[in-house]
Amino acid sequence: KCACKIWAQSLAMASDMMAAIAAMQANTDEEKPTFATFDTFDAQDSYRRAHGKRPAGEPDTDEESSATFSDDAKKDVAKDKTAPKRRKLSPPPRDLRVQSEFEGSTQLYIRHWIRWTLAEWRRLLGEKSPEIEGTALAREGTLRETEQHLQPLLDQLREESMSAELQPRMHRMVSLASGRDYAGANQEYISLTVGTAKWHQDFMNGEARHNKGFNMRKVFKDKKAAILDSDEAKAFLQALRRLIVVAQKARPSEDASRHISL
Repeated sequence: KCACKIWAQSLAMASDMMAAIAAMQANTDEEKPTFATFDTFDAQDSYRRAHGKRPAGEPDTDEESSATFSDDAKKDVAKDKTAPKRRKLSPPPRDLRVQSEFEGSTQLYIRHWIRWTLAEWRRLLGEKSPEIEGTALAREGTLRETEQHLQPLLDQLREESMSAELQPRMHRMVSLASGRDYAGANQEYISLTVGTAKWHQDFMNGEARHNKGFNMRKVFKDKKAAILDSDEAKAFLQALRRLIVVAQKARPSEDASRHISL
């Protein structure tokens, strides 16, 4: 009985399968949406069907298409307005100008000197100058890292928003380097970074005595060292020190005593 029952079920399934195959063959002449070639594939129609904007197979209308894309265009415009705009950089200066040409703006003059020195560094790198051969200055990665560290400073100088405490000291350093007194510029850099501050970081100390317990004291950082509070300031000051060396390579002084001993 079980064998007969299984045999009957197999015959029923086979007949149903044959009927399904016959129905499929009968509908082979009907056109169905398929991906045939890239030329005939409608990506916009597939996007709207996938996101439920219209049922599959429903023909698209010009009004719906224009409305959809006008909304998308509005979103794109809104994104463009909120996205940060990249400023176009002017070509780097070829010649080092004098400070009097900047109408008393020390910050724009500092920016000019930085950009000129970076351009000279790139020139020495492209020429494979023996002045920098075999040093860290001969590596493209060192130049790119220096440019990256100096970008926040260049932005401040463009907007003339540098702090009043930092501006005069950095101006002295750049003026000395521009006048080919690189030893003096380096001394100004040391004064700017190390200066006369007694302590550059807070630290704890103390002493322990027998039967007296532990006496703990805290030494606070000197306020004069506040200029190095941020990693950003430390990075661009170190990059400026590197530029002083580059300027010495590009425009050496006739007086060797004004050079930095490397």
